[in-house]
Amino acid sequence: MPTQPYILKAGANLVDPPRSISEKLIAWFPTQLITGIYGRIARGGHLYLTDRALVFEPHGLNIIEVAVELDLREISALRSRQRMISALLTVRTTSGEEIDFVCWERRKVIDAVRQAQAALGMLPAE
Repeated sequence: MPTQPYILKAGANLVDPPRSISEKLIAWFPTQLITGIYGRIARGGHLYLTDRALVFEPHGLNIIEVAVELDLREISALRSRQRMISALLTVRTTSGEEIDFVCWERRKVIDAVRQAQAALGMLPAE
């Protein structure tokens, strides 16, 4: 959980390249084709939105725990999409990096991030 108070909490999985042999076996297993993330790993956890950042905190059941913190000023776009059975939220950064999360509350997260960015003076309030 982030150290500062959060505005929103949503269940999410970080979609990431495999980082160990056991993760590679999972990522490249043929049944992964139907998930839409074949060749990658979905690390379970939660997305937290604070007034300054979008934070992914992994839960303890992951083989390798990877945390992500994105300053709201570094987020240039958010996109909701469906890929096979995975509901993806793609976050694009100002450096051009794209980070995928499996998240069933995509619209809620996108709206909340846009409101937080507007509060920082980054976007017009909708």
